[in-house]
Amino acid sequence: MPKKKKVQPREQRKTTQAKQKSHRLQQQGVDDPNPELLDHLGAGIVEEQKRLQPETAKLLNSLRDGRIFFYPACDKDWNPLHRFTHLCDTFVYCDYNAQDAEFGDCHRLMYDRIPQGVGLEVRRISNLHAHTVTELAAPDGQPDDFPNVVGAWGKAIELIRHIGDQQRNILLLYFRAEGVTLYRNLFNKRSIAPRVICLKQCGDGFGGQNWTTFTRWNGPLGRAVWENRDRPEFIVSAYYPPDYDWPWCRVWQEHRNWRSDLSQTLTSFVLPSALPAPGGAPQRRGGIVAADVNMRDVRNRTIVRIKPPPYVHTNIPNGEPVMSLQREEAQSLEVALRNLRRDCAQPEIANVHSIGCHFEDEAPALSAWKWRTTTPRTLTIHCESEGDLACYGPAADEVMD
Repeated sequence: MPKKKKVQPREQRKTTQAKQKSHRLQQQGVDDPNPELLDHLGAGIVEEQKRLQPETAKLLNSLRDGRIFFYPACDKDWNPLHRFTHLCDTFVYCDYNAQDAEFGDCHRLMYDRIPQGVGLEVRRISNLHAHTVTELAAPDGQPDDFPNVVGAWGKAIELIRHIGDQQRNILLLYFRAEGVTLYRNLFNKRSIAPRVICLKQCGDGFGGQNWTTFTRWNGPLGRAVWENRDRPEFIVSAYYPPDYDWPWCRVWQEHRNWRSDLSQTLTSFVLPSALPAPGGAPQRRGGIVAADVNMRDVRNRTIVRIKPPPYVHTNIPNGEPVMSLQREEAQSLEVALRNLRRDCAQPEIANVHSIGCHFEDEAPALSAWKWRTTTPRTLTIHCESEGDLACYGPAADEVMD
């Protein structure tokens, strides 16, 4: 006599179906959905994850060709997006305390924290493939004291930076993930390295949140960087020796007025063996003409000269004024140059000097400005660091002895 087919009770049957659906969704990239919410997860979410998987894979593969700025424990500090776009075009942020809900209005979130006039424009924001991000945030093979971030997520934010007559496309990848784990999974496993690493909010117990320090070379992040055959070019740090002891110890540039309670000035370091900063322009004398087809004579506009570091006060001729081009709250180089022109107009000042210029990636604004004004007659910027020379040299008519 054939056995009767065992029929599960209705509630048990629903639970079994929910578990099966949960398993299918996990395979498709939806990470561990709550069975009680599965009825609310329509086919649209599954289809979205299917679409996001190849898009995310393409973005991550493009990192091999990108100039990357890596910022662990970043919070919502957008300063690098308007200070380092001359060095980097891809910015990888991560913070395991980040909340997805805060990115509901990404435009407001960014614009409320960005100084006016820096030319940043948010074009598009999208989610990254959930299962891929979960794998990137998983501390597999790490010591037990590594944080295992629950609810990891990632977003891709496309921006445009307008400076002078130039337009720079920027990609910001923002992860809810722990910094050391993400560095190993995102960079070391691909045998690539970011061009810049930012060590700012990363001391032990900063704000009662950070699980370790990043400022020690023998610490978790330092070891991850050392294990990678490819190495960064710059380390940007809010800390100085002896609190910071990475091999990148030669001062490259200072970044003032970072707008943070932790530190107002950060410093870029390079390896002691790094090549000296290029001036970006030869020592040119006379015969300077515009790069456009009009070939305007140089006598019809301001001449920009760059004096390499170190700054020596005796380099300024007696009687010639010194005016500031230093970064102030919510100010760009374009605004600073406009104010400089106004101050030189009455009384008429022919030659003016500036000690340093703290707008790291705004040389295109300086280059555009000099062709639109004849006041002052000459502007000489006395660089305080190698980084200043590398930044402003390309906009100079003459790099002096």
